[in-house]
Amino acid sequence: MGFFDLFGKKDGVVESLPKNDVERWVTDTYAMWSEYCGGVWKYIGGYQKNRSNASMMRGVLRRDWEISNHDDGVEMVEYLMLDKEDAQEEKIAGWDYCRACQLLGMFYVAGYMEREEVINLSKKACKVIQKKFSSWDELCQSYIEGYSQWRREVDSEFGGGMETDIQERNDIYQRLCQMEDGPYKLDWNLSL
Repeated sequence: MGFFDLFGKKDGVVESLPKNDVERWVTDTYAMWSEYCGGVWKYIGGYQKNRSNASMMRGVLRRDWEISNHDDGVEMVEYLMLDKEDAQEEKIAGWDYCRACQLLGMFYVAGYMEREEVINLSKKACKVIQKKFSSWDELCQSYIEGYSQWRREVDSEFGGGMETDIQERNDIYQRLCQMEDGPYKLDWNLSL
């Protein structure tokens, strides 16, 4: 199947939505990122799968992650999922684990991976997440702590605004928690 065969044959919204609770559990791990970046937490990869978003996503992957193909992506996901060495790394492991799932979703939107591979690799990552954390809140607090630490380390690259960005992630988390059918309402112990 060619790149352009991935788009246009089926409705992009339908192809972008999780098909079951397992797929939704996966997308919930990176719901904060999806909303922060202007996407929608309900979509795999945060964005509707279409040509325009595929192009945008490939650009973001190249610019921010130095990923330009399937194999580069798999390598980065494997790196993010490495066992954490010490207590401090464990405390912020949610940041890496959620980003691994986020990247897999981005690969789907970008056309670097088929849906089946994305979901299979995501399920492996999510099983690790379930073992390392006991709840959505614990995972999300680890994610925010990891994001905060990373943001403080690279603040000079962004030209300031660090505290505003950190607060925005916290605000998004609180808003998502308040939603009746929001991302953190699925059973944490869902069989993946």
